[in-house]
Amino acid sequence: MRVTRRERQIISLVGDGLSDEEIGLRLHIGTDAVKTQVRSILERLGLHTRLEILAYVRRNGRFHDA
Repeated sequence: MRVTRRERQIISLVGDGLSDEEIGLRLHIGTDAVKTQVRSILERLGLHTRLEILAYVRRNGRFHDA
């Protein structure tokens, strides 16, 4: 499954256990933008929760452009 650079960044940061607010601060974007991206990632990858994103990162390896 292809994901955008920004989605890879967010997937990695969710995998690190960061909150939406922490991700927003790290990437210099608003919390609402992070929430929208997380919802998009969940839908694109066929996942339902942030914990499933964490499991995805553990199964597929960490992205390195976060």
